[in-house]
Amino acid sequence: MSKKLTINDVDSTLSKVYMERIGSYSGTNVSVLCICLRCNRYAKPRLHNIRNGQGGCKFCSITAISESNFLSVDEVDLRLSKAGFERVGLYCGTNKQTLSICLICNNYARPYLSNIWSGERGCTYCAIKANGKACALSKDTIDQTLIKVGLIRIGDYSNVKTPVLCVCLRCNKNVSVNIDNIRTKDRGCPSCVIRGFNSYAPGNFYVVANHQWIKGGITNYPKQRLRRHYKQGLSQVIHNVYFESGHKARILENQWMDYVRSFSNEYRASAENIKDGHTETIRNSDEVQQWIKDNLFV
Repeated sequence: MSKKLTINDVDSTLSKVYMERIGSYSGTNVSVLCICLRCNRYAKPRLHNIRNGQGGCKFCSITAISESNFLSVDEVDLRLSKAGFERVGLYCGTNKQTLSICLICNNYARPYLSNIWSGERGCTYCAIKANGKACALSKDTIDQTLIKVGLIRIGDYSNVKTPVLCVCLRCNKNVSVNIDNIRTKDRGCPSCVIRGFNSYAPGNFYVVANHQWIKGGITNYPKQRLRRHYKQGLSQVIHNVYFESGHKARILENQWMDYVRSFSNEYRASAENIKDGHTETIRNSDEVQQWIKDNLFV
């Protein structure tokens, strides 16, 4: 059991951190009202914290930290110059922004000296420009990427994150698309995607499955569609047939749906089993796969 402190012990402990008690003392974990002998401010330290090595007056601690981080104006200007800046505002400390002009792009910037010390640059405009260059692709690569999803570029291309004006070969609409989205999501014309399957455009009829379920379907965007089915567990692609006319893919889908409706509910998937496309899904079996071969791909 720890020894109970006397008032003399308390006052002696406080005096070591330049505090003078003016309030009543109740315990080591209870704040006690004091006055700081350094800055003459009121403070409420805890004896437990002081005895564990913490200071007494929080105001003096903040000032000490600020002074340790403060540099002379000449040294500040030198450090900013080495990082590509010229100071035009007041310097208030290493952890506060300093209004400056970037010597590279001539834009205003507000760098932190602490960030410059750690090797970071402070100019946002230069960082954005550098990122754009890193993401840049040749115009030939861009045009090839667009044509794969049925688009032809008619506007100027600047970078992968800036929309570029195109014309859709399916619906003949002018659309603005983000190259980065096309490369990551394999999507083309937003108008065609919103309308769903376009029977007048090229399309695919596909069959995907896992050990329990098998599903047939149609899409104008097979990579995107098959990726979505893969994420919900239908990872086996049994058939994926391309048609110049989406009408032919639609005919196969209608045949498949007639076959699916011939099964009772216990053999058909629900939304709990397959979230995306459960109405076209039935239990997988060798018999079902043989029917697909005999009736859909003859």
